[in-house]
Amino acid sequence: MLIINSVIAVILVLLITFPVNAGNKPLKVSKSSRGKKIYVSSDKLISNSKTNTAEFIGNVVVKQGNTIINSDSLKLYFYLKKQSGNEESIKKIVAYGHVKIMIDGKIATSKSAVYTVKNRILVLSGPGSKIISGDNSISGSKITLHRDGGRITVDGGGSRRVEAIFSPGDNSGI
Repeated sequence: MLIINSVIAVILVLLITFPVNAGNKPLKVSKSSRGKKIYVSSDKLISNSKTNTAEFIGNVVVKQGNTIINSDSLKLYFYLKKQSGNEESIKKIVAYGHVKIMIDGKIATSKSAVYTVKNRILVLSGPGSKIISGDNSISGSKITLHRDGGRITVDGGGSRRVEAIFSPGDNSGI
């Protein structure tokens, strides 16, 4: 009986991580936000050209395409491309305090979030970090979401364990 329960749990995790549609083709992650302008509002902005950073502090709201980020503070780290007329591009985004991210029909909440643009990896950390998609959810102290690879790693913390809720018939995935 233990082996059957383990197999069922693995199948559920695979279905959530790699959802399929009626045509049995993997669903693609929406890239509708890529290349669009980023709009940021906050109570305060501290920009530092020596460290190539911009930090937004207080009631931060970021919008890009269908992505919205809310947090207490958010820091942008830039690449400076001197070869092409000093163009800047974002290297990393770090949000801290009451983080809420709405992206591709999913809602993620955590104490902090770090998004690395180059490899499209989002790391949510803090007690009770959670991703909700439809009626499905996962939570733990650290969630690593590989947006291009369709892979999620969830770690518990201390005495707190990873928790997941899977709803049969809900193909929205996590």
